[in-house]
Amino acid sequence: MSIEDIVSKDIKTHTNEKGGRQSHIPVRFDLIDGKALFAMAAVLHEGAEKYGENNWRLIEIEDHLNHLIMHAYAWLSGDQTDEHLSHALCRAMFAQGVDLQEDNNVIKPKKEDNCLSVWHMQKASQRSGKCSICNESDIGREIQG
Repeated sequence: MSIEDIVSKDIKTHTNEKGGRQSHIPVRFDLIDGKALFAMAAVLHEGAEKYGENNWRLIEIEDHLNHLIMHAYAWLSGDQTDEHLSHALCRAMFAQGVDLQEDNNVIKPKKEDNCLSVWHMQKASQRSGKCSICNESDIGREIQG
């Protein structure tokens, strides 16, 4: 299922028992655990400070899965030196994000957010040498990360 199948101007509408109409959401966001997302966000914050925002997009799916498995086994072994389940959740999201990115089925960052990020500039140079968001050449520009 693509993002367009969930969010679109042409999505079906639903009428509730009171007569209220709104877009039909074909997936269950209400089943996502809020506390788990808060724990994941804390790990993402630490990782962004240590490695840079969106650095995870430069890592292969297999590497993300290897780290996910390591964190799962560390937790199963009783290790409490890290938030292993939160890290495993992040790595699962990273692997899925990279997989969707490779299918070109990912929301691209806004120009002001990531035009000079390491991820964005490397992706630009892999394509035509131009940034797909701002359409400027990355040649001679300093990569920030």
